[in-house]
Amino acid sequence: MKKFIIFLVVIVAICFWAIDYVKSGKLQNYIDSNSDKSWAPKAQYNLGMLYFTASKYEKADYCFRHSTETYPTSSYVVESLYQMGNICEETNKLQQAREIYKKILDDFPNYRKSELIRKKYNFLLNY
Repeated sequence: MKKFIIFLVVIVAICFWAIDYVKSGKLQNYIDSNSDKSWAPKAQYNLGMLYFTASKYEKADYCFRHSTETYPTSSYVVESLYQMGNICEETNKLQQAREIYKKILDDFPNYRKSELIRKKYNFLLNY
């Protein structure tokens, strides 16, 4: 039982440390200082997803936009654009969402979510 309590305390401490690392911007700084690493585009995208899931849309948008600008040849560009479109929808910036979805359809016609994006785009055209 004592080992379990120690284990639980360690896990909680790690969680608080991780939350602080993200909230303080240290994780973004770390990713930026290692932008030449192969894992950086994925880390940048996942940080954006973390903020998106927490409804921190301004920070999420920054992460996704930063991802598309810093890693323009990454496989995460289209995913980042898609999430930027979702953020625009969530924040009622429908014209911007429409433009982003149009860009995805034009630049990435074989994207696995193309049909969904086409439906969203057509809905926004008629909205």
